[in-house]
Amino acid sequence: PYNKDEYFTDVIFNTWMKHTVEEKYIKKINPIIHTESDEGDIEITKEQKYEQILKTHFDNKKRYGYGGKVKPITIFINNFQTTAGKNRDEFVKSLAKFLEKTLPEYKGMSGTQLEPIALRKTILVTADNDSKEYKEQLDKIEETDPGQIGGEVEFIFAVNKLSEGWDVDNVFQIVPTEERVFNSKLLISQ
Repeated sequence: PYNKDEYFTDVIFNTWMKHTVEEKYIKKINPIIHTESDEGDIEITKEQKYEQILKTHFDNKKRYGYGGKVKPITIFINNFQTTAGKNRDEFVKSLAKFLEKTLPEYKGMSGTQLEPIALRKTILVTADNDSKEYKEQLDKIEETDPGQIGGEVEFIFAVNKLSEGWDVDNVFQIVPTEERVFNSKLLISQ
């Protein structure tokens, strides 16, 4: 990743391709939620998981947003359409609380005011949905202007989206909603 004799300013990882192939190393996965300790498994609530996911998402916006030129996306991978909808509804409530607690422009707003705002930041991508409902937003997901189609969306709740050949450069966080979602080596590689 260099231009003429200088590296790009945002090199995340620098390695020779030959070395990468020999070491069988593609990328380091950063599991942000660790649920094990020396004493065994640690139980954390769904609310705590969502809070950590939101913290990482907003950290990604600060770090990689380049002053609003890039919009990091978080995608939640769900096994079933019914659970995707349920997870989205629960997440919207957590997002509304997070917005009120952490961003000054939302301080003092009620949950009934914040939940519609949080809902507009999410889309549900399942076969049950009318594709017109989300297709245009999904096609324009990289849009950064909140006034344009897709511009507000930062969180995607999907079933089988990664296995359909869909590609977007600004997915910074992939969240399996159930452990068995990521037990498939094929899905992980996709």
